[in-house]
Parts: sequence; structure tokens; C-alpha cells
Amino acid sequence: MNIAILDVRKGNRDPKNSITIAYRNLIELKRELNADLFVSVRDINFKKQYDVIVCGFGSTSTEADQSTKFIDQNKSARLVWLVGEYEQSTFAPLFYCKRQFDVIKNFEHNLKNKKARNQYFVNINTLIARLPNRKTPKKYDCLYWGRWRQGREKYFKEYLHENIYLSTSAKNMKKFIFAKCDPIFMGSMKWDARREALNNFRYSIYLEDEFTHDHYNCLANRYYEALFCNVVQFFDAGCSNTIKKSGIDVDQFFIVQSKKELDNKINSSDYQELIGMQKHLQNQAVVDRKKVVDQIKNILTT
Repeated sequence: MNIAILDVRKGNRDPKNSITIAYRNLIELKRELNADLFVSVRDINFKKQYDVIVCGFGSTSTEADQSTKFIDQNKSARLVWLVGEYEQSTFAPLFYCKRQFDVIKNFEHNLKNKKARNQYFVNINTLIARLPNRKTPKKYDCLYWGRWRQGREKYFKEYLHENIYLSTSAKNMKKFIFAKCDPIFMGSMKWDARREALNNFRYSIYLEDEFTHDHYNCLANRYYEALFCNVVQFFDAGCSNTIKKSGIDVDQFFIVQSKKELDNKINSSDYQELIGMQKHLQNQAVVDRKKVVDQIKNILTT
């Protein structure tokens, strides 16, 4: 079976040198499916016919013209769209090709789209899960990383202050500052395999959108990144429903209500003891990844 993964952006891209989590997920999927991955117009193989075209997550920089042409030239190919976020609204080439497609989505509720045929709920984010890195000396304590999100503002205001590090892009920093967050700012981290900048941190705080409290979205990539970088994860109490539905066994010690509680637990605990308490989560992530890969393969081949 010939499978193509299509997530072409404007300009030339090199997914192996990208910090973008979407590309890192797609690289894993390419490897598992033995698929062709197209992220730049120059990569697209217009001569080969494909049985399945998996459309990537897309963005505002998605290239539409040549991507639509590629889909149109594969008239008999089954189209499948990966949807990683509940706020993800469209993938332009799918809109322009005017064909039905199936959806593999990372959240429980149904995507509202008239062209969507079958919808499959799959924990896409486990694709990046793997055995943890070799343990290295830790330089810093607690970190949050990611972009600004409107539905997460109240939690940012609670936790992102003083001794908490925040890794985000320069364009996002202004939004955090405007919201009166005053963490220790740092730029976007590097994600070179086994040498990730995240390895330098002992702890993280896991936050989610208020919408996600009642509309289950699988645990974010940040959860799996922390696991393989040997970072102890604390969770804001608002994430309790997500933790329960995800099936992971998180000790109540790691659930916090405030930054004050987070600081107290970090300052009164031993990192080595805490990372040992989360060893089972590292092991479970690897097992879950295998199940998800088998699930995706089954969806695409039946």
C-alpha cells in the first residue's frame, strides 16, 4: 500500500531540523507507515499514485495550490485528516478538493465538518513517546513550555511567576507579559534527539485549557516530552478529569492547586525520589505508543 503524508507549508522546510511538534509527530508516523512525507512543494511526487493520503495538521502557512493539485491527481486515494487540536478548523487543500475524508482526531467529541465521513479517536500524541534518555545532570528547577493560549490564561496568571521558567517564541512573550505573567523567559527549546534542552530541567507544571476540563483531549505532547527527558511532572488540579480519562496513575502528591503549593512541594522534596515515583508513567507511555501505532495502521488498511 502506497501512503503519502501531506503537510506542505509555504517555503522550503526541513522537518528533521524543525522544533515544530507537528513535524516530529509526522516523522514518527512516516517511519511506522513506511510512507512518503511531503512538507515542501519541491518534495511532492506528482508521478506516483497513492492508495492513502494522510493530510497533516496544517497551519496558516499551509500551501494550498500544489497540495490540492496533488490530491486531485490521486482521484482514487482515500483521504484521511489528522486533527490534533479541538481548535483546529480546516486543512485548506481538503477544503478545495471537495472530497469526503476520514478523520483521526486527538479529542473525544466529534469534529463538525460536512465532508468528514468516519471519525476515529486516537491518542496521536503518543507517537513521540519513547524510552527515557540517559540521565544527565539537571541545572534548573521548574519549567512550562508552549505558546500562548486564551483558554489557559487563568492558569498562566497563577503559575508563571518568579522562579518558574517559560520557554516560548518571541512573538508569544508579549502576550504573557500583557497578562502580567513574570516568569524567567527563555526562547524556544531545541529538540535534537537525546540532546533536548528539556533535559536540563527537574520539574514541569502541566496546564490545560478550561474547555479541555470537560471535553477530553488526549494528554499533550508536553507530557510525553517530559517523560523521556526525565522531568518530574506536576499537574494543576484542573487537569484531574483528563488524568482520570487518560488512564494514567498519577500519585495525588503531584496534583497541585496553586503556585504556592507547587513551590512548597518542590522545595521540600528530593528530585531522584520523585522521578522514581513516575517511572511507571515512562514505561506505560511506550506501551501505549505501540497500541496507537497498531490502531492507526488498522484504520488506514481496513
